[in-house]
Amino acid sequence: MKHHRPKAHSAPSLNNVKLKFKAWRKTRTRSTRIPEELWQAAINIFHFEDLTLHKIARALHLNQTDLKKHIQQIAPIIEKASSPTFIEVGCETQPDFISECIVEMEDGGGSKMKMC
Repeated sequence: MKHHRPKAHSAPSLNNVKLKFKAWRKTRTRSTRIPEELWQAAINIFHFEDLTLHKIARALHLNQTDLKKHIQQIAPIIEKASSPTFIEVGCETQPDFISECIVEMEDGGGSKMKMC
């Protein structure tokens, strides 16, 4: 499953998050749960990097199903369509005086795109 989002300047890199998990694992006691801060860092990698769940889970030594559940708690994952979909927006009766047209789109995760 692949999820595409634009890269953000403040998004952590996979290597940085991997180091955080490694440091936590060295100091944790046996049955300690993964802190929410580390789960959030893994989720951010998924949202801001062009990586699959499998690659992230493998790199961070996480259970892929657990990672997917944490991601879906934040925003459900929409399965990628098998082919791109084209949506034609037309207006049969266009007045001659249109000076501006704005189209806004928003995905399930809250990311927005505006075309002017």
